[in-house]
Amino acid sequence: MILTMILDERTVDMTKCIKICLAVLLMTLSFLPMQANAEDRWIKSEVFEDGITYFDSQTATYHPENNTVTGWIGTGGTRPNGALSDMEEVTIYLSTKTYVNNKIITYEPKIHTFVDISSEVSHAEKILRPDCAAEELAAYACKKAGAEDVFSVPENRWQWIYSTDIFTNTYARDTLKVDRDKKLVEFYCKQVAINDGKYHETRPITYVRCDLTDNTVSYTYDKKNWKTQLAYPGSEAEKLLDFAKTQL
Repeated sequence: MILTMILDERTVDMTKCIKICLAVLLMTLSFLPMQANAEDRWIKSEVFEDGITYFDSQTATYHPENNTVTGWIGTGGTRPNGALSDMEEVTIYLSTKTYVNNKIITYEPKIHTFVDISSEVSHAEKILRPDCAAEELAAYACKKAGAEDVFSVPENRWQWIYSTDIFTNTYARDTLKVDRDKKLVEFYCKQVAINDGKYHETRPITYVRCDLTDNTVSYTYDKKNWKTQLAYPGSEAEKLLDFAKTQL
C-alpha cells in the first residue's frame, strides 16, 4: 500500500512537470512569431563599411493629400549583433524628390536606451539619391498604398556606360536629363568594382553633368557643391562625355 502511494505521488509530480513543460513550450511558440515580426519590420537598404541602413516597413506611410511619405530609417552594425544605433523619422516630398529629418534618436550605451538629439542636428532638405534608404522607403510606402504609379523604382535601373579592368560605370536611366539646346547631359552615376568575385561601390552615387560645349564633366553629391574636370584624352571624364554625345 505504501508503495502504491509513492507511485501515485510520483505519477502526480510527473503529470505536473509535463503540464508545466507544455505550458512553457506553448508560451515560447506563441512568442516566436511576434519576435520574428519585430525583426522583419526593418528592411535592409544600403551597406557601408561601418554599418547598414534599414527602413521600417510598419511606419512607412504614403499621404496622398500632400504627396509625401513618412517613416523611419535606422542604422545598424556598430552595436553588438548589428542592433540599430541610430534612427530618424523622415518626411519625403515625392514631387521634388527631396526629404527632411523630423526626429533623430541615437543609442546611448551608458543608459542602455535611445535619446532624442533632434535639436542638435541639421534638418536641412536633402536630395533623394537613387537606391538610398529614403528612396526605398518611399517606393515601399507607395506600393503598400497601391500608389506605385505615383512613385516607384524601375527595374534594370542601372545601365552600362563603360568598363575598365578595375570597375564598371553605370547610370540610372530614370535620372537621365538631356538639354539639346545647351548641349548638357545629366544623370546619376555609380561606379562598381569587382573584388574577390564580389561587387563593391568604389564611391558614393554621384550626380554628373556633361557639358559638350566646353568638354567638361562636373560632379556633385548634393547638387550644390560641384567639382569640374577637363575631359583630357583617356580620362574618365572623356569616357562620360563620349557617352553623353550618344544621347544628343
